[in-house]
Amino acid sequence: MDIRFDTYYNFSEITSRIDWLQKQYPHILEIVEVGKSYEGRSIPLIIVSNKNKSCHKNKPAFWIDGNIHSIEITSSAMVLYFIHRCTKEYGQNKFITELIDNLTFYCVPCINPDGMTRALAEKPAFYRSGVRKYGEDGNYLYVEDINDDGRILQMRIEDPTGDWKVSPKNPNFMIKRTPTDFESAGPFYRLFAEGTVPEYDGCNIPSIFPHQLDFNRNFPIKWRPEGEQQGAGDFAGSEVEIQNIVRFIAEHPNIFVAITYHTYSRVFIRAFSDRPDSDMNTSDLWIFEALEDIASDTTKYPTVSGYHDFKYHPKEIISGAFDDWAYEHRGIFTFTVELWDLPTAAGISEKNDEKNFIDWFRRHPITDDDKILSFIEKNAPHTLVNWEKFDHPQLGEIEIGGLEHLFSWRNPPQNLLEDELAPHFDCIMQMASLAPKLEIYNHKISLLGDGLYKFEVILQNSGYFSTYVSHQAKNMHITKPIYIDIVLPENATLLSGQKRVEIGHLEGRSNKNSMTYYHSPTDNRKKIEWIIRTVNEDKVTITATSCKAGNIEQSFFLHKGHDHVSKDT
Repeated sequence: MDIRFDTYYNFSEITSRIDWLQKQYPHILEIVEVGKSYEGRSIPLIIVSNKNKSCHKNKPAFWIDGNIHSIEITSSAMVLYFIHRCTKEYGQNKFITELIDNLTFYCVPCINPDGMTRALAEKPAFYRSGVRKYGEDGNYLYVEDINDDGRILQMRIEDPTGDWKVSPKNPNFMIKRTPTDFESAGPFYRLFAEGTVPEYDGCNIPSIFPHQLDFNRNFPIKWRPEGEQQGAGDFAGSEVEIQNIVRFIAEHPNIFVAITYHTYSRVFIRAFSDRPDSDMNTSDLWIFEALEDIASDTTKYPTVSGYHDFKYHPKEIISGAFDDWAYEHRGIFTFTVELWDLPTAAGISEKNDEKNFIDWFRRHPITDDDKILSFIEKNAPHTLVNWEKFDHPQLGEIEIGGLEHLFSWRNPPQNLLEDELAPHFDCIMQMASLAPKLEIYNHKISLLGDGLYKFEVILQNSGYFSTYVSHQAKNMHITKPIYIDIVLPENATLLSGQKRVEIGHLEGRSNKNSMTYYHSPTDNRKKIEWIIRTVNEDKVTITATSCKAGNIEQSFFLHKGHDHVSKDT
C-alpha cells in the first residue's frame, strides 16, 4: 500500500494504512481501540514497541496524538508519519531500534474522527472539534461547502463600510482595509468563510456559529462553563472523545512525556495556561527548559509558556486544555505543538522571533501581506481561486472564491507537508531517549561458610529523568516507589533482608543541571543486601519494578567456595 506525505488522508485512509503497517510489522506495532467517537467510530491507538522485549506497560512510555481539532489535519499526518518512520527505521537505525526495543510509544492519529470526516468529505463542513449538537441555533454562519465544488473558500459582498479590499497585486487575494482607506481606495467588501446562514434576518450578517465543541477546553482541569469559555462542553470531561483519552492515560502511569499536535503557529507551548512560571515547581520548570532546548534544536520552532507568550487575548486565559491536565494531574511533561505557520514560511521572521503569535494578526505591515501572497503564488497557487458570482440561499447574490484556508493558513500545502513533519520525528526520539532506565549496576555474592551467602545488588537509574520523572507526579502520588523482589529456590532460606524491598526513587541526571558546584552525588544508585542459606548452588532472581522507569528481571547463581563480583552494564 502506498503511504505518501505529499497528500492528506482522511480518517478511513489513515486507519487502512495503519492496519496495513501493522500486518507488515506485527512485532513492533499493535493496534487497540482507545474508545469510540460520538458517532460510533472506533478510534485506534497504535502501540509502537518491541513485543519481544517485555510488555508495553512495563516500559517508559511517550504519548503523541493529533486531530483534536477537526481541520488541523497536519496533526494526524504527523502521527502517521511517526509510525511510518518507526517501521522503516527499526532494524536499520541503531538509535531508533534501541528506543523501540526499550520504550513504548502510544500514538493516536485522530482523537476526533467525526470532525475530521466532515472536514475532508466530498461536501465538507468545518467544526471546531466534535459534531455533537451543542448550544443554541440562531442567526449564525455555518461553515460548509455551498456551491458543491468540494472545498470551502471565502464569500464576499461589496459594502462601502466593509473592512476588506482587493490586493493590488492579485485580484483573488483580499487584504485588510486600513483606518485611512477612504472611498477612493475602494471598493470595499465584507468577507466571510463560505457557508450558510439558516436564520438570516435580512439585516445582520452574523459571525461563525460560536457554540461548537472545543475538545481542548473539556479536560478536567480548572474547567469553566460556556459563559466563561466557549466550547467547553456541558461539564468537565463531558465528551466521550475526551473520556477516552483521560481514561487511557490514567490507566498507563508509565507515560513520562506527551506531545499533542495542532496547527498552526510553529511553536511548542507548555504549561501553565492560566498562571505564571513562578507557580511551577522550579525543578520541573528547569526540566521543561531542557526539553525546550531539544525542541528548538531539532525543529527550529520557538518554545513558550502558554500563559506568558500564547494568549488569544492579553486579559484572558485558557483552561481545560490537554497539556495542563496531563502535567498538573498526571505529572507528565507535556507540550502542545502548533505545526506550520504561513507567515513564518513566507519569511516574516518577526512573527515568531518576537513571540508575536497572536498580535501579528491584529497589526502588521502591508508588506507582510505581500510576502504571504508571493509565497502562495509560488508554492500553492491552486489555493487562490477566481471569484465567481453565486446566488446564496439566504444572502442573495454574493461572490465565492479567494483563498482556500484549509491548505494555506490552517495546514501546509501538500507539497510542503513532509518537510514540515520530518524534524519532529527527531524531536520525539531525542526527548524519548531521556527516559529513566533501571539496570543492575553490579552485584556481589560472598560465601560466608556453612551454606550462607551474602548477596548484594546495586540498582541504578542510568536515564536522564528520575524514576518519578516530575516533582508534580510525585506530589500527586502518580509514581509509586521502586520495589525490589527476590525469588529464592524452594530449599533456600532468607535469613536477613526482605523478599520485597521498597527503595523509594532514584534520581537521574535531570537534577544535576547546575554547574555551580563540581559535585555529582550518586543518588541514582541504591544497594540492597540479603543473607541466604542454601544447600545447593542455586539460582536467585531479582525483579525491580518502577512505575515510569520500567521493569527489569535478572537471575544470579550462588557459587560455593569463592566470592563472585559482577558489574552489569
